[in-house]
Amino acid sequence: MPISTFLAADRAIERVISSVPDDGWGVVLEPVFASDPLGRRPLREAVAHIARDEAWVPSQLAGETMAEAGEPEIGAFPDLAARARAAAERVDDLAGTVHCSFGDC
Repeated sequence: MPISTFLAADRAIERVISSVPDDGWGVVLEPVFASDPLGRRPLREAVAHIARDEAWVPSQLAGETMAEAGEPEIGAFPDLAARARAAAERVDDLAGTVHCSFGDC
């Protein structure tokens, strides 16, 4: 996947999240897959999950394992997204290994 694809997708999710009205965060989402272990959950929880993933992007792209990176600090989504995109823009080896929670990619 070219870095430009990640950058475009990340900007798109940031636009969607920033467009949620104040009274929309409690909306309950249906699971995307029948096997989703989290089942129905409020939009707030789904976005928090995305924010945690976004916070790990810089560490993962730097080659750290999740254990080395530790628990990321979660802040405002626009800040997390900007840091993730900046880290992606610095990647010069698209064949490098990224250490994800489910294994190496």
